[in-house]
Amino acid sequence: MLFVSFFTFYYFPNQQRKQIIDDMESRIKRMIEMVAFSVGLGLSSGDFVSVSKAVRWAQQDLDLTFIAVLDEGFFEIAVTNPNNIKIEYYDVIKHGGIVEIENMLFNSAAMEQDGVFQGTLILGFSLQSIEKKIANARITAFIVGLSVLLMFLFAFWVIRRTVIRPILGLRKAAEDVSKGQTDVEVEVLANDEVGQLSNTFNSMVVNVRKAREELETLESIVKVINREVALEKVLNALLEQGLRLFLQAEKGAILLRDQRDSMFRFAAWAGYETDVLKDIVICQEEATNRYADAPDEVDKGVYLPRNLKALVDDDRLADLAIPNSLLTMTVELDGVLEGFLMFLNMTDSEAFNRSDSRKLNRFREHAISAIAKAKTLQILQEKNEELVRTQKQLVVQEKLASLGELTAGIAHEIKNPLNFVNNFAELSVGLVDELKQEIKKNKEHLDSETAEHVDEILTDLAYNAGEIQQSGSRADSIIQGMLLHSRGGTGERRDTDINVLLNQYLALAFHSMRAQDSAFEATMENDYDESIGKISVVPQDLGRVFLNILNNACHAILEMTKKLQDGYSPTLSVSTKSLGDKVEIRIRDNGSGIAEEIKDKIFNPFFTTKPPGEGTGLGLSLSYDIIVKEHRGDIKVESERDSFTEFIITLPKE
Repeated sequence: MLFVSFFTFYYFPNQQRKQIIDDMESRIKRMIEMVAFSVGLGLSSGDFVSVSKAVRWAQQDLDLTFIAVLDEGFFEIAVTNPNNIKIEYYDVIKHGGIVEIENMLFNSAAMEQDGVFQGTLILGFSLQSIEKKIANARITAFIVGLSVLLMFLFAFWVIRRTVIRPILGLRKAAEDVSKGQTDVEVEVLANDEVGQLSNTFNSMVVNVRKAREELETLESIVKVINREVALEKVLNALLEQGLRLFLQAEKGAILLRDQRDSMFRFAAWAGYETDVLKDIVICQEEATNRYADAPDEVDKGVYLPRNLKALVDDDRLADLAIPNSLLTMTVELDGVLEGFLMFLNMTDSEAFNRSDSRKLNRFREHAISAIAKAKTLQILQEKNEELVRTQKQLVVQEKLASLGELTAGIAHEIKNPLNFVNNFAELSVGLVDELKQEIKKNKEHLDSETAEHVDEILTDLAYNAGEIQQSGSRADSIIQGMLLHSRGGTGERRDTDINVLLNQYLALAFHSMRAQDSAFEATMENDYDESIGKISVVPQDLGRVFLNILNNACHAILEMTKKLQDGYSPTLSVSTKSLGDKVEIRIRDNGSGIAEEIKDKIFNPFFTTKPPGEGTGLGLSLSYDIIVKEHRGDIKVESERDSFTEFIITLPKE
């Protein structure tokens, strides 16, 4: 501003004045040379008319206000001095150039003609026009200077408003952000470079705020996930927190690899109104093609699948709507693909983008870590429970072995006197018949009343002996079954009559339950296909299967009897049927049934629904191994809660 003031009010006017005076001095020099030549020429020839013309021509210059023509003695020949200016000619002549006197510029020139001095010409020019020009120049300079100053002030205001102020605002905002404040916003005053910089800064702050909020959300999500230990709860927490992280997601699901068969099944889902996902089984190749196709990978392990119609092109998924947008990630543990986590939007095809994929990528590591921890804990827990169950089972097996030996010993001890009972009962029946014949022969020696009374006694005695013999036979059958079950199998296949074997164990199971609860009653029904004949099986092992299923059926009937009491008709039925090269065996009861949610677990080792101490959970598991693995057959179950349970066993004849 000082420079502008100095230039406007001092330097520029002085330069203007100097320039004007220089221009005038040049004009004076040219004019005096021309006039001096013309006047000198006229004087030398005595042509005063020419002298007069030259003077009049010079007077056309409005600034020329003084003309003096002097002879060679410096006496006045002609003088034009309308302003009566008093000067000394000598002062002008001795100066030898332009001199300023009384606000006028004077100059002198010698008039010579052919080398002869004719006199001196003195011209005087007024500086009034120059001063007027200088004044105008000063006014112009003032106006220009003032304009420049105003423009400078305006420019300063504009710069301060559009540059300095935003930059100061940017600096203040940057300091606030560096202190952790993410709610700052810089005012955008114009759409120039500074405005663009402000917009960029605001966008950066918004991104920082979003990133901070995302990190805070992710931190809270990780805390929630890490609080859970059970795998099922971890998976549900992952979905719940994932839907919180991706607000545009309407549904979510987790697909995990089943360790038993390496197939993929849905382990958890959110947003679905039905349980249609629980029955879906997918192989690894199919799952990868659906949810993790290589061209759809946008970040490591994160995918934005494009072929969404392929997700529901399976009849198993026909009831599911096609999502418009899908975001998935893979779960890998030790380089093995263990599952998929997916989020779905059903309405917006652009719901998920690269920003969401990067967010999911950051979420992915925590999700994998949580799943790995939960699965590890689950495996450790299962192993620990398996060890405990195995330990208990070893104790039980040892007890069972001892009990088997004891049972075999007792059965042998009972069998000997039982044989005597059976034999003497049979002998008694024969003796009664012989006695009746003898009495009949000697009937004439007895009165009719005595003979009739003796005959009644003998009839009752024969009936009682027959009952003893029948009960003894039943007891012998039970003991045979006990010996067969306690003896253990040799693992050798033998041609066996399935009908007889099944009937033996049906009787054994019934009497075993009666021994445990004398109130147990049930109608035993059988339908044997006699065309089956004998088939090659391991009878002791197959007997264990029959006995285990029949015992369970008796327990279910007893439970239902206690529950319903009056109006309930307990029934246990067995049947066999020839199916060409196979045999079908059905064991059905109308007891308490099996709940739908545990039907798939009954063949798992150590799974039992009985109270602690009453079941080992190995019966049906061993039965499954005996039927499927040892005999290459099949076993399945059909059941309805509080209605019935039916085991269907299929065995090859060869």
